[in-house]
Amino acid sequence: MGELLAVAHVAVIGVMIRRAVLEAAPRAWEPARDRLYCRREGQGTAILFLHGLAGSWRYWRRGLPELARDHALYVPDLLGFGRSPKPRGDYSAAMHAEAVGGLLQEIGTVEVVVGHSMGAIILPRLPLTGRRGASVVRKPGCYRPPRQERVPKALRSGAPRFLLRPGSRDVAWRQGRR
Repeated sequence: MGELLAVAHVAVIGVMIRRAVLEAAPRAWEPARDRLYCRREGQGTAILFLHGLAGSWRYWRRGLPELARDHALYVPDLLGFGRSPKPRGDYSAAMHAEAVGGLLQEIGTVEVVVGHSMGAIILPRLPLTGRRGASVVRKPGCYRPPRQERVPKALRSGAPRFLLRPGSRDVAWRQGRR
């Protein structure tokens, strides 16, 4: 109990599973500042969906009606996206996981959490207890190793190599001012 059984790179989504059943009426709510807007549909086994970068709950809308027949669906807008407020701090995965954790406290227990792209990056950081099953993540869209994040794209492409030669900064600066 409380142990993640497997991590594999085989699907476009991330999934974490644990036991629970929730029954509630369909609704949408807008929590107070620094809390997530969340779309709520259906009744039954609870499933939480996390969208990717620059998305909103609407990313999942085509599949919701059919899934809502047998499941309680919770589809939030992450902080800074859709109807959720901007975060006071940064947009880190840890910050998003904290906000989703607050939503999970309100919801109660969920059996399945599905994340796309950035949502899949948030999944392993969620404060889920008693989980069992697997986390499946394939090429989360916004992930880059920290080392690459510090290197500007222009330098990675190799095009402006002249900028790396001594004395070339002044030339480049003057060219940019014209």
